[in-house]
Amino acid sequence: MQLLWTEEIFQEAVQSLIARFPESNSKLRKKFKAIKEFFYETEVTGHEHLIGSLGCRDKNDEHVLAAAIQGRADVLLTFNLRDFPSTVHSQPEIVHPDIFLALWFTENTEVGISVLAKWLVRFKYPSIDSSSATALLKRLGCPNLALFIGANAVAIDECIRGLG
Repeated sequence: MQLLWTEEIFQEAVQSLIARFPESNSKLRKKFKAIKEFFYETEVTGHEHLIGSLGCRDKNDEHVLAAAIQGRADVLLTFNLRDFPSTVHSQPEIVHPDIFLALWFTENTEVGISVLAKWLVRFKYPSIDSSSATALLKRLGCPNLALFIGANAVAIDECIRGLG
């Protein structure tokens, strides 16, 4: 699994998060700078020639699909499925993050339990257990991941206690 990105994708992500969490502006910029430095080898360039020819419903999304094609991505994760063409290109497959994560965690249950516990233990005020995470993910439109967490709640909460 590899993260592919472009400068435009990173800037959109940063601006979106800053708009939602303006009090975390400098912290978010610092984190994204570190992410870019860590993943510098996976930046996609040279995709611009594809923009405008891919059939996205929202033309502002074409750069994302163009970068995925240029970077030879197998999967493009997006909550915004409706704006991407479903049959025009064989690669990448356009997948909702909920489906992708639920499948990955199901195929890698032991690691998934550990990863989710390590993620949940980071929440301190308020703390979040598997039950809270399940409810939150359902509200956020991730019912499949919520289902995985609910089915593995005992193991996840035991792991959280072991980390705490």
